[in-house]
Amino acid sequence: MENQNATTKPGAQAGLSSSALLDISERLKTQDNRMTQNPMFCVQEKRRDVGYDTAYSDNHCWHDSANEQTIYDDDPDFKEPEGDEWDKFGYRDRWETVMVAFTEVGCQQYIELNGHNHRGELRIYAESFNRCPEMIAIRDALMSNESSSGTATTNSATPEQNRK
Repeated sequence: MENQNATTKPGAQAGLSSSALLDISERLKTQDNRMTQNPMFCVQEKRRDVGYDTAYSDNHCWHDSANEQTIYDDDPDFKEPEGDEWDKFGYRDRWETVMVAFTEVGCQQYIELNGHNHRGELRIYAESFNRCPEMIAIRDALMSNESSSGTATTNSATPEQNRK
């Protein structure tokens, strides 16, 4: 069977080529880590949870069940509806992680390839692999790969520091 790594797009299921690993390694060494030790970059989608008691939410919406229409108070053209057909509910917006990558570029590639499959607003957010020795070890191994310049870089934190 012929090796297809050279023609594989980012995110495809085939194995990674050594040049792809070197590219990831270089991005890990040069990216803005957003002041986060051992960062993982997350694509997050804004989700809206509706149905809260209005006494427990600062955000409100009105729903007309007969006409399947909902009006949210964060709409720029918002005007509180009148009439008995409208039920008032509270809602909350939250960010849900839908994908994790070692680099911000990995998240940008995901959004470029899959952003059309998401209905909510997307953002890239940095979380930390701290206290997860398994992922820190993988990240450190990726960072220790030598680039074309021949230099090797590793995470300066000791395993003991990473566990804190």
